[in-house]
Amino acid sequence: MLAIYLFIFALFGMTATYFVRFFYGFWWQKKVEPKWLIRATLCVCMIGLSLLVMALLEQ
Repeated sequence: MLAIYLFIFALFGMTATYFVRFFYGFWWQKKVEPKWLIRATLCVCMIGLSLLVMALLEQ
């Protein structure tokens, strides 16, 4: 269970980093790179799957 919490914590950090990279490129470099949004979305999906696994393990 602790490993899943650590994994979720790392995914939140990665998601925040990808959003910061996207906004930096959008605001200062004036270019849109959708790869950062796609990666952030994948991290959010993996967080959801991790929470589902935790819920199933608790039963």
